[in-house]
Amino acid sequence: MESSRKLSAVEVRVLSRLLEKAQTMPASELEPWLDSLPAAQQVLVPRLRERLSQISVPVEDPTLIVPVKLTPKKNPDSRIGERVGPFRLVQELGEPGSGTLWLAERADGGKAPQVALMLPADEASAERQLVSLPEHPQVVRLKYAGVDDRGRTFRVMQKLEGVTLAEHVKRRHLNVAQRVQLLMPVLAAVVHAHGEMVAHGDIRPANLRVDDEGRVFLLDWGMGRLLYPATATADMQALARVLEQTLEGASPGADLKAVLQRALQDDPRERYSGVAPLKADLQRVLDFRAVPGPHATAFHRASLFARRHRVKLAGGTLAALLLATALTSGVRHLQRGQKQTERASQAKVYLAQALGEDVDAAASAPALAPDPARLATRLQRTLEQARMSFDGEPVLRGQVLTELALRFRDIGQPEQAQSVLREAVALLQSTAAVSDPALGHARAELALLLVDSPGNGAREQARALIDKVLADCSGTRCEPARQQANRAQQKLLAPAPR
Repeated sequence: MESSRKLSAVEVRVLSRLLEKAQTMPASELEPWLDSLPAAQQVLVPRLRERLSQISVPVEDPTLIVPVKLTPKKNPDSRIGERVGPFRLVQELGEPGSGTLWLAERADGGKAPQVALMLPADEASAERQLVSLPEHPQVVRLKYAGVDDRGRTFRVMQKLEGVTLAEHVKRRHLNVAQRVQLLMPVLAAVVHAHGEMVAHGDIRPANLRVDDEGRVFLLDWGMGRLLYPATATADMQALARVLEQTLEGASPGADLKAVLQRALQDDPRERYSGVAPLKADLQRVLDFRAVPGPHATAFHRASLFARRHRVKLAGGTLAALLLATALTSGVRHLQRGQKQTERASQAKVYLAQALGEDVDAAASAPALAPDPARLATRLQRTLEQARMSFDGEPVLRGQVLTELALRFRDIGQPEQAQSVLREAVALLQSTAAVSDPALGHARAELALLLVDSPGNGAREQARALIDKVLADCSGTRCEPARQQANRAQQKLLAPAPR
């Protein structure tokens, strides 16, 4: 169907302008105007009709409204018993911001269930055109709207079973991640609405309810607006404020703080462009992935990486130890207190995070890796950062340099790889124990490169490095370095390249 086709960015802007004009037009002039649109815009007419039909909320039979329960307000209003259209006011339930919310029932004495009825707060709200959100499982939409014999606009919705967000969090003792996860379906509902060019316009805790199964529902009183940058931002920041309130009394952590700070920025250049990127960063938090920002240091990324890959960093015990150390002792202790095996894994984690790699994806789909030119630029930038990092832990810096050198080798830059490996060997020779596997690994990898190098004296340098590895590096942890040294030694038996 044409109405299901995804619109381009240009078509969205054109459709938005057409909608705005159509709403100011008398009904008698609408059809002739639609027929007169240029041929290039005629393809948008079906979508335009669809949006116009969504904006006008149909009056449904109030007897079909589903029964549920809300907590009555303690001090009832003097208007109890007053008739509003086909309904009679029973009890005031609260003031969610866009008006006064009432518990109401059918005035004709029928057995239809009670409903929630909204009386707009002021004349401006009463005259505001009804704009409802598209259908979505997390949205409770307006069911009925009308004007009573006194000229008052009223809106009716099914009463929603459940409690407020704050009550649900308190009752269930939710942690930070659970509180974020609680709101993710609501963000998905608003993203869906924005995709249909409708903004909610009234997101606040009073318009969110949680049922007994822990599902959050967004009440839609038809107070929405057509989607523009301003209304998209308003919805995004309203959701951020709801999240901020939901996190009260908890310690949100650096990544979550960064998300909230960015969402609530006044400068449009600094904040999220809409709800979708806000939702994406919150998903990163839930997935233990760093959110971009000054807080996202290499070791912060490394600790998150360990939480995602508990069983893959040289075994689950190592990952758990790395995670516990990073989170409880801090970066400084992590830098100074690692054992040799932990340090090797830490170097790889640092490099993977600095280069923005997904280790699992790279292993399963190497064809998706970035092109060599772009990767070389990223490697060079990471190399410069590594040279200025790891104060107080030169051995760890040497291991990172070794891993970087191997990346340069893998993208076809053996000269750069050899240069960085020489730097790593020199650093490790002056800071590590002669039996340290890190030194043995760097020497063995440099030997392998030198064996294939056409430079004068390269093979003699390789032989000296091989001898040092086999003489100084022993034990289980040195086995990989010794294997590489043996490979280099076997290559020495072959004729030298010309």
